[in-house]
Formats: sequence, structure tokens, C-alpha cells
Amino acid sequence: MADPIRNPRLPLWRTVREAYVLTFCNLGAFVRIAWAWLLLLTALVALASWFFWPSHAAALDAGQLTSWVQVVTTTLSMTAGASIAVAWHALLLRAEAPATSRYLRLDGVVCGYLLIGVATVAPAYLAGYMFPGSGSADDPEAMLAQLPFAIVLLVLGAVFGIKLSPILPAIALGRSDVSLGVVWRATHWNWWRLAAGYGLTTLPPLLMLSLPMLVRLWLAGDEAPPETQLGFVVSNTQSELVTLVSGIFAISFLSLAFRHFFPQPLAPHDEAPPNL
Repeated sequence: MADPIRNPRLPLWRTVREAYVLTFCNLGAFVRIAWAWLLLLTALVALASWFFWPSHAAALDAGQLTSWVQVVTTTLSMTAGASIAVAWHALLLRAEAPATSRYLRLDGVVCGYLLIGVATVAPAYLAGYMFPGSGSADDPEAMLAQLPFAIVLLVLGAVFGIKLSPILPAIALGRSDVSLGVVWRATHWNWWRLAAGYGLTTLPPLLMLSLPMLVRLWLAGDEAPPETQLGFVVSNTQSELVTLVSGIFAISFLSLAFRHFFPQPLAPHDEAPPNL
């Protein structure tokens, strides 16, 4: 059983800075890891968006802000993201690069990473669907009645999901000695540091990569034409790709946070992590 360091206060600003530096210094490695998944994801999300367009259009006409196509495309994106994250953790924490130039790993480790990742964020996602404005506007009283439950789910998801997130690198590295209980104790008094770190490594890259879409929407203003099937395919595919690529900075932060909570000397035959 892993023994986390005593009173492990995560150095927030240093870890955030190292996450950005480490990611930028290894952009070439990220391209080699992610290019095959990004091409495959582009094709799958575009096909799903085209196929589910009628149901999406019907949901928009009914006043709904979410539809099944978003569930499908988000699932595809999270699957690709889990596979890329497993390889990224191994690269940063063990200096292990994928053995093949066309990386499309989808095995038990990736599926376990995906399932645990989904479980940690599921309450927050469910809360988003329950908030007023997420569903049909035909019954505002029913939506307002759901608001307290949505807030409870959001708080639970934020607390448990963030505190237990370091279990993900353990799954990626095959660290069976790091359990959920060990992670919970190791992250004691570090919830706000982890939350702030995820925010500081997620929002700036996401905003930068989303800037062209935001500018286009701002220029269109209230005179934007009705959304077409082709326009939805393009915008939804672009949105999933931007979210996936921008998330690599947060994965770097998670890797460094895991290394802080569970320091492990490299084996004699291992090399130091790249560009650290």
C-alpha cells in the first residue's frame, strides 16, 4: 500500500507553471500520441453529428439545450481522451512513449481509466442537465423544483471528483498500491489547490483555442442565420476537438499532482521524465 507523504501541501503555482512548461516542451510527443485518435475522432463525431441532426434540431425546436447527439459525441471524445491521457501519464511520469507511431490503444487499462473518470464527473454532468434551462421550458416549476437536487449533485461531484482524481494516473501506471482510500487521505486539505489547478490549466487553453468560434459568434450577433445540418456538424466536431486538445494541460497538472502525493524513485534502468 502506498504511503503518501505526511501533510502533502500541493505547491499550486509551481505545479501549474510546470504543467504548462512540460506540455509545451513535449508538444511533439503529444502530436505523435494523439494524431491518430484526433483523425478518427474527427470522422466519428462528424458522422454522429450528421446522423443525429434531426433529433438535435427537434430538441432545439422544443426549447432544449441538450440532445442525444451531445451524449454520443462526448462519449467518443472521452474515450479518445482517456486513451491519450494514459499514454501522457506514462510519458511524463515514467518516460515511456508508445511503441507504435499510430497510437490507438483501447484495452482494459484505458476502459478502467474511462469508467473511473466518468464516475468522478457524472454527478456534475447530471446536475448540469437538471439546472433550469437545461431541459424543456414548458414546465418551469418542475425545473425549479429540481434545482436543490442539482446543487447537491454539483457539490458532491466537485468534492469527490476533484479529491479522487489522482486515482487516474495510478490506473494508467498500474499502481495497484494506490487505492481510492489512499488518494482520499493523500489529498486531505488539498481540494481547493486541485480545483484551482484544474481551473488554471483548463480555462486559459480552452478560451484561446475557442477564440475563433467566439469571435465568429460575436460578429454574427443577433443576425446569425438558423443553424444548418452542415453548420452543426462543423461546430460540434470543432468543439469536441478543441475540448480534447486543450485538456492536455490539465492532464499534465494531474500527473504532477500525482507525483507530488505519491513520490516514487525511478528504477535504475529508467530515464528521468522528459524536459523536467
